[in-house]
Amino acid sequence: MSAAVVEGVGLVHATPGRVRVRLPGWSGRGQRGLEARLRRIRGVLGARANPLTGNVLIRFDPAATDEGSVLASLEELRPELGGLPEDGPEPPPAQSERRARDGQGLTGRARIAVRGLDRDPRLARHVVERLGSRPGVRRAIASPLTGRVLVEFAEDEVALEDLLAEVSGLELPASPHEDRPAHPLEPGRARQGATRAAGAGLGLGLLAARRLAGRAGPPVGSAVPAVAGGLIGILQGFPVLRDGLRRLLDRDTADLVLGAAGIATQVLSGSPIGLVLGGAEALFLLSEVRSRRAAWRHYEEETENAPPPHPGAVVRLEAGERTPLAAEVIEGTGTATARDGLPTPIAPGAVVGAGSRLHGGPFVLELRGAGPFTPEPRTAPAAPTLYDRYLRGVGRVALVYAAATALLTRSPSRALNALLLVNPRAAIVGAEAAGSGASARVLRSGVTVVGTRPERGVRLPGVLLLDGPRVLTDGLDVGDVLPLADTHDNSGILARAASVAAAAGSPWGDAFRKTGTMTATDGSFDGEVATARIAGAGYSLRPVGDRDPVPPAARLRNRGDHLLLLRDERGEPLGIVALRPRLAPGVAEMARVCRLHGVEVGLLAAGDPVSSAAVARRAEVPLVADGDAVGSIRERQEGGARVAFVSDNAGAAAAFEACDLAIGLADGRAHLPARADLLAPDLDGVAAIVEAGARRERAVRDSVALSALADAVGAAWGLRARPGVERSGLPTSISALGALAAGWARLRGGGRPRSSAPQVADPRPERWGRLGTDEVLRALDATDEGLSSAGAAERRRPEPTPVRANRLLRAILDQLRSPLTGVLAAGAGLSLVLGSPGDVAMISAMIVANAAAGVWQERLADRTAEALERMGTVNADVLRDGADSTVPAEEAAPEQARTTEGSRRSRDTRCHLLRAQERLSLATLATRLPALGDRLPVVREVARGRHLRAARRRATRAAASPVGQKPAAQRGYCRLPDDQDHRGRQRTERLRRQQEGEGQKAPPAGGHGRLGPQSQGPQRQGARPGRAEAAAGVGAGRALSPQAPVAGCRLPGQGQEVGRGGFGPERGGGAQAAKAGTREGGQEVGGGTGQGGGQEA
Repeated sequence: MSAAVVEGVGLVHATPGRVRVRLPGWSGRGQRGLEARLRRIRGVLGARANPLTGNVLIRFDPAATDEGSVLASLEELRPELGGLPEDGPEPPPAQSERRARDGQGLTGRARIAVRGLDRDPRLARHVVERLGSRPGVRRAIASPLTGRVLVEFAEDEVALEDLLAEVSGLELPASPHEDRPAHPLEPGRARQGATRAAGAGLGLGLLAARRLAGRAGPPVGSAVPAVAGGLIGILQGFPVLRDGLRRLLDRDTADLVLGAAGIATQVLSGSPIGLVLGGAEALFLLSEVRSRRAAWRHYEEETENAPPPHPGAVVRLEAGERTPLAAEVIEGTGTATARDGLPTPIAPGAVVGAGSRLHGGPFVLELRGAGPFTPEPRTAPAAPTLYDRYLRGVGRVALVYAAATALLTRSPSRALNALLLVNPRAAIVGAEAAGSGASARVLRSGVTVVGTRPERGVRLPGVLLLDGPRVLTDGLDVGDVLPLADTHDNSGILARAASVAAAAGSPWGDAFRKTGTMTATDGSFDGEVATARIAGAGYSLRPVGDRDPVPPAARLRNRGDHLLLLRDERGEPLGIVALRPRLAPGVAEMARVCRLHGVEVGLLAAGDPVSSAAVARRAEVPLVADGDAVGSIRERQEGGARVAFVSDNAGAAAAFEACDLAIGLADGRAHLPARADLLAPDLDGVAAIVEAGARRERAVRDSVALSALADAVGAAWGLRARPGVERSGLPTSISALGALAAGWARLRGGGRPRSSAPQVADPRPERWGRLGTDEVLRALDATDEGLSSAGAAERRRPEPTPVRANRLLRAILDQLRSPLTGVLAAGAGLSLVLGSPGDVAMISAMIVANAAAGVWQERLADRTAEALERMGTVNADVLRDGADSTVPAEEAAPEQARTTEGSRRSRDTRCHLLRAQERLSLATLATRLPALGDRLPVVREVARGRHLRAARRRATRAAASPVGQKPAAQRGYCRLPDDQDHRGRQRTERLRRQQEGEGQKAPPAGGHGRLGPQSQGPQRQGARPGRAEAAAGVGAGRALSPQAPVAGCRLPGQGQEVGRGGFGPERGGGAQAAKAGTREGGQEVGGGTGQGGGQEA
């Protein structure tokens, strides 16, 4: 260490890039202001001042400055040190994350808490604009959901402390009842669980080693560790003491200190049961925290490219997407689903409500923010539960029991024993574990736990309020058809209406998805009226107005339907089509679960009262006429009920703050800019939350019963046997372990398969059919010559390489998780407690032998799977550098959409090669594409622009099946259906003759709605299921019909016969396939590949 004085500045220590100096004349005032001034010196990366010692640690870039220049700059600041003002309020907390080095230097990433971000949408815009204008800040995204702003910045250009100071001057004043929101990725609880679990494991290992070595008794012969452990148990067992310590420290720190100290005392006192209990608690916590963090990271990945959810942002939305905030339409026409579930026409200049799902488009919107609100606490406390009453009652009983013991025995140690024998700790342990178990259960069901309010866990609500009928609906359905002319019947009117709507861009969404359509051309929609031509005749479709002379419309309007009037080109009304909101798939399940568990459900009225009543009646949910969400919540809270509120839009921010559990509906395609506690993907997720809350209540009830039993046993034991402090905690520890087991049994399971709908590359491909070639190329940022090799390399976003854990370690862990291993381990633990080291050694050897055998078998299976995985490869045909090329599918570069600013490319997770289960049926898709034959050049250019023209898989064949019929199950690796004998051809020939004898079958009616029926078309059975495959391009000059068979086949050219002996598929290679007429069109876009690399459509 060196100490010197350079022109009045004391140099304490110096290393390359770091100096520690002493500033004479600095009184310690204005620490943050001094640090900010030092960071403005050229080349200084950071500064940390210590007001106690008067020293300052400075980090600088040796390439930009040197030690002498830094000291000279400090000397220039000396006259200002005495006049530094007092620091303002404490800067907001920030959570630093990963650091990455790229071509522009070291990039830092931090999440800064901003007070008031969740209650004033305008604050989000101010924070983003202010931070974005600072040099070095590369990206700033505000999230009212978490109350934080995510900042990515160049660490050599701007310091995090400067960003914190900037945010500190922008956030709103503190409210008396406002807290700093927690974040799902905060490491505190994860560190706590990992530390406690590791400590308990090491402690058990130490005690086991001592037992095996024949050394009986605790490691420390004194009673001090046992007494200290008893005091820690009392702190953990009485809520008043535990909550006071949590207020003194923060929650995570207090729990970590008590848990670590408790484990240390248990080890020193030689208590294996206490260590098992501490380890089990830690594992419950750690597993839930890991699942929560993983779910949150998945949510962030899904919404990475979603439009920014702050006012003033100009965003582009496609059909089917929701508006994050209220917005004004700048471009685009269509409809938006209002809160009553009915469509409202929108055009440039119209204002769309928050959370509205758009149809038609595409749209360009400018987001608007709602007004701010002031959070207020709950006006009346919630009705006490059995757990609350038990904690209050047993606390008083324990104090009376301890006081009586002290008076009778005049011994403080006996009083301490009395508190250890009678206390509610087992119930507390069981309740906290039940909370973690309920959270883990909803996570397994697809719900994202935000957790910004730690006190709001997953609990059974008394009342479940739904924010408007739109929450219960998912699009529109055709409710009724009313002919107004004798020339057309119901089916004719419905078919013409569906054709006009499809040609106009489907402004009413997928309302006509089950209706057969005709070929319609010249479709358009002006925001009110949809027009198109069918067989040369013009038709129009628009909502029925109040002045329209259609008397029968009044009857349908009284049912709450949305009425569309179909007219011919002369203006004569032909018929009325009544559309009604379609109930979402999970409505019945949610209502059933709520009735089962006694939860009152209420639907807030919104928009059209007749439509709200109709939706409530069909969903069998009571309607709350008062649409004021906050008022309805407060009214029910006055009666002591716990109220959960479900909403899908940012307008519910005030209601989310007022309720007891805020549940937001989010599909992963857009942000929900409101501070919800849980994010459910659908109503099935809401039902899973209610179910998990009910199971938690039962687990807590079991914990209370076990704790009361332990208190009774402990009280009797203390009066009769007078146990010492080392054994006084046994009843509580055993009952707590029983509570943990009961909670695990109650809350295990709950997983459900995730929908693949959000992963579909293009949920509405028909919109490309309305665009010209130049528009498609411009949208995809491509040319008719394809991409260059350099451009493809720049665009390519390779599939992330899965992080493969150590297979040996994974196999060992799988064996240790088996039920048999758990039973044996429990027996070994019991033998250890009873002092039988021989039994422990024998059981441990059995566990090791069983695990070794299982690991060896799994290793052989893994090697076989690896060999099979190497057998197949995937190639893709692309147009690159103006010529056709074949490249590995991993090197195909899908288009990447630009952001609204056009300054950078976003990594759109929806742009990827299609997997087999994501392909859309060509037969159903064709009904949604008007004048499909005229759009072939557009389809070809789309395929070229995406660089996804074809995929080839070697040694693979796919069997075609009729549209609407499930493909036959396939046997082994022979790729033949089970009903065909691969050892002979006779049965195959007989089936072929039967198929050829059948007549022409018409395609099933209906367009595709998102994924479409899963039974349509053959499912490709490749050697490596799940690998990405490309949708095929369509060659120029080829005819494409809705019945074109494309399962692993090339599409026929105009006037070309393909296949063997007639119209059928043509294999890309030399091998010929069985005949398949139009009735056999597998018709899956991209479905299957032929031998030799035939293109897929």
